[in-house]
Amino acid sequence: MRTVIVVARHGERKDYVIRDSGQNWVASAERPFDPPLTEHGLEQAAKLGRHLTQELEKLNLPPLSKIYTSPFLRCRQTAIGARDVLKNNVPVRVELGLAESLNDKWYRSWALPGSDGTWGFSEGLPSHMYNKTNLHPASTKPVQDLLVDWKTDTSLDLQYEMRTTIDTPYCFANPAVLETRQEQRSRMKQAVNLISECGTTTMLVSHGGPVTHLYEELTGNSWTKHGESTYCCY
Repeated sequence: MRTVIVVARHGERKDYVIRDSGQNWVASAERPFDPPLTEHGLEQAAKLGRHLTQELEKLNLPPLSKIYTSPFLRCRQTAIGARDVLKNNVPVRVELGLAESLNDKWYRSWALPGSDGTWGFSEGLPSHMYNKTNLHPASTKPVQDLLVDWKTDTSLDLQYEMRTTIDTPYCFANPAVLETRQEQRSRMKQAVNLISECGTTTMLVSHGGPVTHLYEELTGNSWTKHGESTYCCY
C-alpha cells in the first residue's frame, strides 16, 4: 500500500502578467493579496490534470483520489482546473497549512504604496517606517481574516473540515508579526503528515516557496536538484 503525494505549484498569475506589461493590477484590486489565474494559467491547470493522469498510469500508481489546495484563489483555480479534466470526480479541499509564505516579502508585494506584486517591494525601507494610514488596511488584520472567501466556492468540498491551521495572527501592522522560513517549512511538512493517507494518491496545490521547501523536506535534497518551481510544476 503505497502513499503517493504529488506537490504542485499554481498556474500563471494575473498580477505578474499585468505588471510585466507596464501596468499595476494591485493598485486597484479589491483583494490585492489574492490574484487570480490568467487564461493561460487556467490552460496550464487543465494540462497539469491531463499530464498527471498519464504519468500516474505510466508509473503504475493509483489515480488521484483527493486534491488539497491553499486557500488562495490562484491555487484553488489550479486545483479545480486540474480536477475537471480527470475521469473521476475527485474532491478538492482547502487546507490553510498549504498557504503562501506569510513573510515580509509577501506583504511588501501588495501592502505598500506603489506595490505591484513584486516580492520584497521597497525592501530597503524598514517596515516600521510605515503606519496604518499608508498601508493597505487588509495587511494590518490577522491573515486568517483575509483567507475566508473560499467558504462560498461551491466547486470545493465545503463539508470537509480542515486538519491544518495557522495559529499565529500574522500581519504587517506596527509591530509586524511575520512568518519565518522555518515556520513555513514546518507547517507544510505537518500538512503532508496530516493529509496523506496510505494507499492513495493525493495532490497538494500550493505556492512557489512552499512547494520548493516541501520538496527539500520530503527528499532531503537541495532545491537546486529540482530547479525553480515554475508555474504548474510538480
